[in-house]
Amino acid sequence: MTVSRLVLRRPAAWALVALAPAAAAQTPRIYDFTPPGAGNPVVAAVDGGWIQIPLSEFHGHLSAELGDDARRGLTLDGKRRQLERLVDEHLILRDAYRQQADRTERAAVMLQQTRKMLLGELLLAREVDARATCADEQDRLRRQLLDRAFERARIDVSNEAYAALQEAVNDLAPRATAEEPAGLAASLPQALRDRPLAAFEDTRVTVGDAVGVYFSLPARVRPTLDSRAGLEVLLEHLLEYELLAAEAVARGIDRTRTYLEKVERNRNAIVRMWWRDRLARRARERMAAPENESRIRAWYAAQAATRYAERGADGIDRILPFAGNEERIRSDYFDALCEELRTEEAQALRRGHHVVIDEAVLARD
Repeated sequence: MTVSRLVLRRPAAWALVALAPAAAAQTPRIYDFTPPGAGNPVVAAVDGGWIQIPLSEFHGHLSAELGDDARRGLTLDGKRRQLERLVDEHLILRDAYRQQADRTERAAVMLQQTRKMLLGELLLAREVDARATCADEQDRLRRQLLDRAFERARIDVSNEAYAALQEAVNDLAPRATAEEPAGLAASLPQALRDRPLAAFEDTRVTVGDAVGVYFSLPARVRPTLDSRAGLEVLLEHLLEYELLAAEAVARGIDRTRTYLEKVERNRNAIVRMWWRDRLARRARERMAAPENESRIRAWYAAQAATRYAERGADGIDRILPFAGNEERIRSDYFDALCEELRTEEAQALRRGHHVVIDEAVLARD
């Protein structure tokens, strides 16, 4: 049997909100969503506009890839190399979407979690951070906001699982000061640990989840679970992100430009991560090949005079020997191999596409 709280007064499918057509029609952005215009000229384009990279996107790339000193010291050739790399990243992003990288199970889970986090953060920024004048007021406003979100929500709780949770907490309490909360939860029998306790929209909470969160709270604020009020306090802690996200949707934050852009930026980051993971797998496969040992040694020999020259206390440069430094050298080689494979794939993706760089814009930037 289940016991339900107040009925939710909003659609449950908030997580499926898509980008607004105006945002979806734009060239995907990795760093910045400022539209092209007179003050933000396009500095590079592929196939006459299939991909457009305005100056703000290029600046975002430089900020992400280079430190302040490196950016200030960039020559025109250096800017051009960085811009070419950004063009590659956009081609890579398009290719990853073509392979439906955003539809993998891992990507879907990550994006779902990201949406909730972003919704909660934007709600807190608007309703708490913008209004609070001190830390105490911030805590009070946050608690009020979460309480309101909880009262609006419908959370289904299993009475049987609730009783099992009470018993488990009582049994584990004597060990709480000596063991980590995750260890206490892991010590439960699997059937009990995985037993569904509560459900809110698409989120399920198990007895193991509740035990872990309960004992992670400072002892002085742990609720008494023999009352309904105590269970509600624990559920607020367990479902804080989900409750704030749902409240944000109720207030229309999921339809704001700020939210949609943040989601798209994170979606693109997840898709690029998929592509890089795929590239790393290829590199690991290459590393595992029998003939790769000779490649590593040849690469080390070619790099030794520059990458592995170290100046001693006597002022004399000495080459770091391969023997005894294999782990570091193999790691460096792996990174170099990933970059080599990336370059190969980017070159392949460029075939058949026409890339134009506005040299005048690049030169005066």
